[in-house]
Amino acid sequence: MLSRFRMFALCLGLLAAGAACKEEPSAQASASAPARSGPINANGERVTDPAAARALAAAGAPVIDVRTQEEWDAGHLDQAKLIPVTEFAGRISEIDALVGGDKSKPVVIICRSGGRSEKAKAMLLAAGYQQVVNGGRWENLK
Repeated sequence: MLSRFRMFALCLGLLAAGAACKEEPSAQASASAPARSGPINANGERVTDPAAARALAAAGAPVIDVRTQEEWDAGHLDQAKLIPVTEFAGRISEIDALVGGDKSKPVVIICRSGGRSEKAKAMLLAAGYQQVVNGGRWENLK
């Protein structure tokens, strides 16, 4: 269980990350800036949040890697658990065990670029999870 101090620090980090994500670039800056990588939702917003994912992982949240076994074998995070997105729906009970059945606890999902982790995030939200963060590229959490 997180101490009050660690929970407070985590909340501050998430608030800071959220504030940074809400800043709107100027029209001139966005016209000259290179396009951001990563998946975009129907509203044109990035769906990954590497800063929040790093903060949550550092605080002990489970990290689920949804890449293939071959991708995992080529490199992965030691603290991550591999559940390929193709098997994800049938293995949500493993995530239930990682959070002790408490679906209000945060979970971080990672993959190669953020697309598959967004699919897994949607499955967890549909299953009643309340704090699911798409960390995007697994290397973002190194």
